[in-house]
Amino acid sequence: TGLTREAPATALAVLAPRHTASGGAEVLLGTAGGSLVVADELGAEDQRLEGRLPAPIAAMAPAPNGRFLACFTRGGVLTVLSTSFTTKVLDFDTSTPSPPAALLWCGEDCVAAHWRGLGLLLVGPFGDWVRFPLAEAAALVPEADCCRAVTARRCELVQRVPAATEAIVRIGSTSPAALLHDAAEAFQEGDPRADEGVRALLEGRGPGGGGG
Repeated sequence: TGLTREAPATALAVLAPRHTASGGAEVLLGTAGGSLVVADELGAEDQRLEGRLPAPIAAMAPAPNGRFLACFTRGGVLTVLSTSFTTKVLDFDTSTPSPPAALLWCGEDCVAAHWRGLGLLLVGPFGDWVRFPLAEAAALVPEADCCRAVTARRCELVQRVPAATEAIVRIGSTSPAALLHDAAEAFQEGDPRADEGVRALLEGRGPGGGGG
């Protein structure tokens, strides 16, 4: 299986029964050879991931929906795989070779990694990333749509900006919601173009709309 007494598991995670085809819990074990072993009550199977992972796994975390697995590999590359191990979703170089103090998911499509003294790194599905300062010791708690950072003094909620909100505030957005938001701001400022914006939306002359 790639696991021996001389080369024990490098990382461990558990897939809950509701996320497995067998209906039983599965234990995921990283190997020193750069692969991953899936073990359940019936036995263990090496997934033969050598060559697909840049290095042995140092830490891993399953997504809340059980469909993906975040793997922080030795050398600092964050790899996201499907839990069927047929698809690699992402390779992201964190430029930080030491394993994070915590690796978890922030919702279902964003991975969070926390290093003491370096802060909290969030990586999205397309490799977009942002880093938040978090100098003090913190316990990171995953939630269905966010994660919480609990320190001795406060509890902070970290959440990816919802797509609907992004469509409104993204620079250059021409979505109907963004145009309506712009019209509302123009109205508050007494700009007569506010009425033009609303009429364009009502008459279907917004982006992709035809003439009224």
